[in-house]
Amino acid sequence: MPNLIPYRKGDLWGYCDSNRNIKIEPQFLYSRPFAGDYAEVVIDSVTRGIIDKGGSIIVSVGKDTVAWVSNSRIINVSHEYIDRIIKLREVNGQWVQFDKYIINERFSEGIYIAKSAKKFGIINREGKILLPFKYKDISPPDEKGFVRIVKNSGRVIFLDTYLKKALLKLNPKYDIGGFNNDRASISFNGKKNALTGFINRDGQIVISMIYKKTSIFIDGICEVSDGIKSGFINTKGDTVISFKYGSPIYLRNGYINYRQPLVSTLYDLKDKEIFKLKTYDIDYVNDSMIVVSKYGPGSMPSLKWGIVDTSGKEIWPCTFHSIYSNLYPGLIYVLENWRSQPYYMDYKFNKYYED
Repeated sequence: MPNLIPYRKGDLWGYCDSNRNIKIEPQFLYSRPFAGDYAEVVIDSVTRGIIDKGGSIIVSVGKDTVAWVSNSRIINVSHEYIDRIIKLREVNGQWVQFDKYIINERFSEGIYIAKSAKKFGIINREGKILLPFKYKDISPPDEKGFVRIVKNSGRVIFLDTYLKKALLKLNPKYDIGGFNNDRASISFNGKKNALTGFINRDGQIVISMIYKKTSIFIDGICEVSDGIKSGFINTKGDTVISFKYGSPIYLRNGYINYRQPLVSTLYDLKDKEIFKLKTYDIDYVNDSMIVVSKYGPGSMPSLKWGIVDTSGKEIWPCTFHSIYSNLYPGLIYVLENWRSQPYYMDYKFNKYYED
C-alpha cells in the first residue's frame, strides 16, 4: 500500500494516507499514484504536471506536451503526438535539454539512445556522440549488460555497457531478439514464415528453430506455438505445459489464463487447473484477486468488470464500467459508470473519495 493515495473530494483531487487523512489538499483535476518520489497530475484543462511528495509542482506543461514519470523514476517531457523526448530530469535532479537529436530512450544516467535522419546512435547529456548515428536499432542494456545493436545489413551484435567490447557477434543470416532469462529468439533473417528457436549468451542455439511463434521467457518459461496449439517450454527447451491451448492465452503473474468463447480457465505453472469461469473473461491476476469481465444484460450489452478471489468466488459483481488493478501496486482504479467520477480503492475495497 503506498503512503500517499490519490484522493478525490468532489471534482478535485489530492492525496491522503491509508486512514484517509489529507496529506496534499485536493486542488487538481486529476492525480495519479506516486511513482517513487513523483506523481503525475492534471493541473487545469490545458496544463499537466509533476509534483513531489510535498505537493510542490516540479514541472508543468501545456497543450501538445506531456510530462510523465518513467519506471526508472526519471521525469520526462515529451511531445504528445510525436515520439520525442524534449527534456528529462535525472535522479540527481539535473535537467537535460535536447534540441539537435530526437531522444528515443534513456540508456543510463547521463547517456541516451537518440535518433538522427532515421538512424540510431548514443549521446551523452552534453550532446557528444558516443556511438555514431548509423544503426537501424539500439536497445538499452539488459539485466546482464548486453546492448543489442542492429546494423543496416540486419546483422545483430551485442556490446557491453561501455560500448567498447563485442560480447556477441552473429551471422547476418539470423534475426536475433533481445535476451530474457539468458535466452534470445533466433530465426532466419528475411525468410517468410521462418521458424524460431533460442540462443544462449554465447550465441549457441540451445532450443532448436522448430516453433511457428514464440514469446519471451518470463520466470524461466516461454509460450510457444506449433502453428495449431500453444504450450510452454523452459530454458532448456523442455515442454513444461503441454500443447493443448488455442489462442489467445496469457501468462499473468504466475498463472496461465486461457480464453475460449464464453469460458475462461485459470491454470498454475504446473499445468493444474485452478478454476473455470463461464461467461467471464479473466483480465488480470495477482496474488489476492482476479479482475474479470462479462457482457451485461440489455438490448445493447456492454462489458462490465468485477473481481473474484483465487478460488473463483465472486467478491465484487460485474457492475463496474472499468477496473484497473495492474497499474499501481496495492490500488485499484474504478469507474463505476459513464456518468460517475473515477476513484481509487485498495485491495480491501476501502474507497478513497468523497462527493
